[in-house]
Amino acid sequence: MPMRVGIENGTKKGFTEEELGITNSFTMGILSMVTGVSGYWGKPHNWRTEEVMTVEKAHARFCMACHVDDTWDELKPYVTDINFVQRMADADWHTNCGSKTDQEFLEVMADTMIENAQRAIGDERVHLGWQLRRNFQGMAEREAVAKDRVHAALQRIEEAKSYSLCDMPQGDANQVREYLHDAAVDLVEHFNLYGRTIAWDEDDNPLVYEWTEDGNIVLTTKLEEEE
Repeated sequence: MPMRVGIENGTKKGFTEEELGITNSFTMGILSMVTGVSGYWGKPHNWRTEEVMTVEKAHARFCMACHVDDTWDELKPYVTDINFVQRMADADWHTNCGSKTDQEFLEVMADTMIENAQRAIGDERVHLGWQLRRNFQGMAEREAVAKDRVHAALQRIEEAKSYSLCDMPQGDANQVREYLHDAAVDLVEHFNLYGRTIAWDEDDNPLVYEWTEDGNIVLTTKLEEEE
Protein backbone atom coordinates (compact mmCIF):
# COMPACT_ATOMS: atom_id res chain seq x y z
CA MET A 1 0.00 0.00 0.00
CA PRO A 2 1.49 3.38 -0.98
CA MET A 3 1.96 5.95 1.75
CA ARG A 4 -0.51 8.81 1.78
CA VAL A 5 0.34 11.81 3.92
CA GLY A 6 -0.47 15.49 4.01
CA ILE A 7 -3.09 18.14 3.46
CA GLU A 8 -5.37 18.33 0.45
CA ASN A 9 -5.56 21.75 -1.24
CA GLY A 10 -3.11 23.06 1.32
CA THR A 11 -2.45 26.42 -0.32
CA LYS A 12 -6.16 27.20 -0.17
CA LYS A 13 -6.01 26.46 3.56
CA GLY A 14 -3.27 29.00 4.21
CA PHE A 15 -0.15 26.85 3.93
CA THR A 16 2.89 27.95 1.98
CA GLU A 17 4.68 25.70 -0.48
CA GLU A 18 7.54 25.44 2.02
CA GLU A 19 5.18 24.34 4.80
CA LEU A 20 3.50 21.80 2.53
CA GLY A 21 6.97 20.47 1.75
CA ILE A 22 7.02 19.51 5.44
CA THR A 23 3.44 18.35 6.06
CA ASN A 24 3.20 16.34 2.84
CA SER A 25 6.72 14.88 2.90
CA PHE A 26 7.83 11.26 3.05
CA THR A 27 9.77 12.08 6.24
CA MET A 28 6.57 13.38 7.84
CA GLY A 29 4.90 10.12 6.93
CA ILE A 30 7.66 8.14 8.63
CA LEU A 31 7.41 10.36 11.72
CA SER A 32 3.67 9.75 11.82
CA MET A 33 4.35 6.03 11.60
CA VAL A 34 6.85 6.17 14.47
CA THR A 35 4.69 8.33 16.71
CA GLY A 36 1.35 6.77 15.76
CA VAL A 37 -0.14 10.16 14.90
CA SER A 38 -2.31 9.52 11.87
CA GLY A 39 -4.69 12.44 12.17
CA TYR A 40 -8.44 11.86 12.47
CA TRP A 41 -8.45 14.59 15.08
CA GLY A 42 -10.92 14.39 17.94
CA LYS A 43 -12.07 10.90 16.98
CA PRO A 44 -11.19 7.54 18.54
CA HIS A 45 -8.10 6.36 16.69
CA ASN A 46 -7.76 2.95 18.29
CA TRP A 47 -10.59 0.43 18.62
CA ARG A 48 -8.85 -1.30 21.55
CA THR A 49 -8.68 1.69 23.87
CA GLU A 50 -10.98 4.37 22.41
CA GLU A 51 -8.10 6.84 22.79
CA VAL A 52 -8.68 10.13 20.96
CA MET A 53 -5.97 12.00 19.08
CA THR A 54 -5.78 15.64 20.12
CA VAL A 55 -3.51 18.46 19.03
CA GLU A 56 -1.89 18.45 22.47
CA LYS A 57 -1.21 14.71 22.35
CA ALA A 58 0.19 14.85 18.81
CA HIS A 59 2.41 17.81 19.74
CA ALA A 60 3.71 15.99 22.83
CA ARG A 61 4.54 12.88 20.78
CA PHE A 62 6.30 14.92 18.10
CA CYS A 63 8.33 16.75 20.74
CA MET A 64 9.42 13.54 22.42
CA ALA A 65 10.32 11.88 19.11
CA CYS A 66 12.43 14.88 18.12
CA HIS A 67 14.14 14.83 21.51
CA VAL A 68 14.89 11.11 21.35
CA ASP A 69 16.16 10.96 17.76
CA ASP A 70 17.84 13.59 15.58
CA THR A 71 16.37 11.93 12.48
CA TRP A 72 13.60 14.51 12.63
CA ASP A 73 15.76 17.67 12.80
CA GLU A 74 14.35 18.92 9.48
CA LEU A 75 10.80 18.67 10.83
CA LYS A 76 11.56 19.77 14.39
CA PRO A 77 10.99 23.55 14.00
CA TYR A 78 7.52 22.84 12.65
CA VAL A 79 6.17 19.85 14.56
CA THR A 80 7.38 21.12 17.95
CA ASP A 81 5.38 24.31 17.44
CA ILE A 82 1.92 23.60 18.83
CA ASN A 83 0.40 26.39 16.75
CA PHE A 84 1.66 24.67 13.59
CA VAL A 85 0.24 21.33 14.74
CA GLN A 86 -3.07 23.08 15.41
CA ARG A 87 -3.04 24.42 11.84
CA MET A 88 -2.37 20.89 10.58
CA ALA A 89 -5.38 19.60 12.49
CA ASP A 90 -7.60 22.45 11.31
CA ALA A 91 -6.59 21.65 7.72
CA ASP A 92 -7.39 17.94 8.23
CA TRP A 93 -3.82 16.70 7.89
CA HIS A 94 -3.75 12.90 8.06
CA THR A 95 -1.88 9.79 6.93
CA ASN A 96 -2.64 6.13 6.30
CA CYS A 97 0.35 5.01 8.37
CA GLY A 98 -1.69 3.72 11.30
CA SER A 99 -2.20 4.79 14.89
CA LYS A 100 -0.58 3.83 18.18
CA THR A 101 -1.87 3.85 21.72
CA ASP A 102 -0.01 5.94 24.28
CA GLN A 103 1.59 2.78 25.66
CA GLU A 104 2.72 1.60 22.23
CA PHE A 105 4.20 5.02 21.47
CA LEU A 106 6.18 5.09 24.73
CA GLU A 107 7.49 1.60 24.05
CA VAL A 108 8.78 2.71 20.64
CA MET A 109 10.49 5.71 22.25
CA ALA A 110 12.12 3.55 24.93
CA ASP A 111 13.28 1.09 22.32
CA THR A 112 14.72 3.90 20.17
CA MET A 113 16.67 5.33 23.09
CA ILE A 114 18.23 1.96 23.86
CA GLU A 115 19.11 1.37 20.21
CA ASN A 116 20.70 4.82 19.93
CA ALA A 117 22.68 4.26 23.11
CA GLN A 118 23.92 0.85 21.95
CA ARG A 119 24.89 2.31 18.58
CA ALA A 120 26.78 5.12 20.33
CA ILE A 121 28.90 2.78 22.46
CA GLY A 122 29.94 0.77 19.44
CA ASP A 123 31.26 -2.76 19.72
CA GLU A 124 30.55 -2.92 23.44
CA ARG A 125 26.85 -3.29 22.67
CA VAL A 126 27.34 -6.93 21.72
CA HIS A 127 27.87 -7.73 25.41
CA LEU A 128 24.44 -6.41 26.35
CA GLY A 129 22.23 -8.59 24.21
CA TRP A 130 19.18 -6.44 24.84
CA GLN A 131 16.26 -6.75 22.49
CA LEU A 132 13.71 -4.40 23.96
CA ARG A 133 11.36 -4.38 21.02
CA ARG A 134 10.81 -8.10 21.34
CA ASN A 135 10.30 -7.78 25.09
CA PHE A 136 7.90 -4.86 24.77
CA GLN A 137 5.89 -6.58 22.07
CA GLY A 138 5.72 -9.71 24.19
CA MET A 139 4.42 -7.67 27.13
CA ALA A 140 1.81 -6.02 24.93
CA GLU A 141 0.71 -9.35 23.49
CA ARG A 142 0.41 -10.93 26.95
CA GLU A 143 -1.55 -7.93 28.16
CA ALA A 144 -3.92 -8.21 25.20
CA VAL A 145 -4.45 -11.94 25.81
CA ALA A 146 -5.10 -11.29 29.51
CA LYS A 147 -7.65 -8.60 28.75
CA ASP A 148 -9.39 -10.84 26.23
CA ARG A 149 -9.63 -13.67 28.77
CA VAL A 150 -10.95 -11.39 31.51
CA HIS A 151 -13.44 -9.85 29.11
CA ALA A 152 -14.67 -13.25 27.93
CA ALA A 153 -15.01 -14.50 31.50
CA LEU A 154 -16.90 -11.42 32.60
CA GLN A 155 -19.24 -11.79 29.64
CA ARG A 156 -19.95 -15.37 30.67
CA ILE A 157 -20.55 -14.35 34.28
CA GLU A 158 -22.81 -11.44 33.30
CA GLU A 159 -24.77 -13.73 31.00
CA ALA A 160 -25.25 -16.19 33.85
CA LYS A 161 -26.49 -13.41 36.13
CA SER A 162 -29.50 -12.98 33.90
CA TYR A 163 -30.81 -16.31 35.15
CA SER A 164 -32.65 -16.69 38.43
CA LEU A 165 -31.29 -19.77 40.13
CA CYS A 166 -34.17 -19.89 42.59
CA ASP A 167 -36.86 -19.90 39.92
CA MET A 168 -35.42 -22.53 37.62
CA PRO A 169 -35.42 -26.32 37.82
CA GLN A 170 -32.64 -27.86 39.87
CA GLY A 171 -30.91 -29.27 36.81
CA ASP A 172 -30.80 -25.90 35.08
CA ALA A 173 -29.60 -24.18 38.26
CA ASN A 174 -26.77 -26.68 38.57
CA GLN A 175 -25.85 -26.05 34.95
CA VAL A 176 -25.63 -22.30 35.58
CA ARG A 177 -23.52 -22.84 38.70
CA GLU A 178 -21.17 -25.03 36.68
CA TYR A 179 -21.07 -22.33 34.00
CA LEU A 180 -20.02 -19.72 36.56
CA HIS A 181 -17.49 -22.08 38.08
CA ASP A 182 -15.88 -22.72 34.70
CA ALA A 183 -15.62 -18.98 34.08
CA ALA A 184 -13.91 -18.45 37.43
CA VAL A 185 -11.56 -21.39 36.90
CA ASP A 186 -10.52 -19.97 33.54
CA LEU A 187 -9.34 -16.80 35.30
CA VAL A 188 -7.70 -18.71 38.14
CA GLU A 189 -5.71 -20.87 35.75
CA HIS A 190 -4.61 -18.04 33.47
CA PHE A 191 -3.55 -15.66 36.24
CA ASN A 192 -2.25 -18.39 38.57
CA LEU A 193 -4.54 -17.41 41.44
CA TYR A 194 -4.32 -20.74 43.26
CA GLY A 195 -4.28 -20.30 47.02
CA ARG A 196 -5.35 -16.65 46.89
CA THR A 197 -8.54 -15.72 48.72
CA ILE A 198 -11.41 -15.35 46.28
CA ALA A 199 -14.36 -15.16 48.69
CA TRP A 200 -15.47 -16.07 52.23
CA ASP A 201 -17.96 -18.64 53.48
CA GLU A 202 -20.78 -18.03 55.99
CA ASP A 203 -18.29 -18.38 58.86
CA ASP A 204 -15.88 -15.84 57.32
CA ASN A 205 -13.38 -18.53 56.42
CA PRO A 206 -11.34 -17.61 53.32
CA LEU A 207 -12.13 -19.61 50.20
CA VAL A 208 -9.48 -20.39 47.60
CA TYR A 209 -9.24 -22.43 44.41
CA GLU A 210 -7.08 -25.52 44.70
CA TRP A 211 -6.41 -28.71 42.77
CA THR A 212 -7.99 -31.89 44.10
CA GLU A 213 -6.38 -35.31 44.02
CA ASP A 214 -8.60 -36.32 41.12
CA GLY A 215 -7.35 -33.39 39.02
CA ASN A 216 -10.22 -30.96 39.41
CA ILE A 217 -10.11 -27.33 40.53
CA VAL A 218 -12.51 -26.51 43.37
CA LEU A 219 -13.30 -23.58 45.61
CA THR A 220 -12.46 -24.74 49.11
CA THR A 221 -11.69 -23.47 52.59
CA LYS A 222 -8.14 -22.22 52.88
CA LEU A 223 -6.06 -24.33 55.22
CA GLU A 224 -4.37 -22.53 58.10
CA GLU A 225 -0.68 -22.06 57.42
CA GLU A 226 1.61 -23.99 59.69
CA GLU A 227 3.77 -21.87 61.97
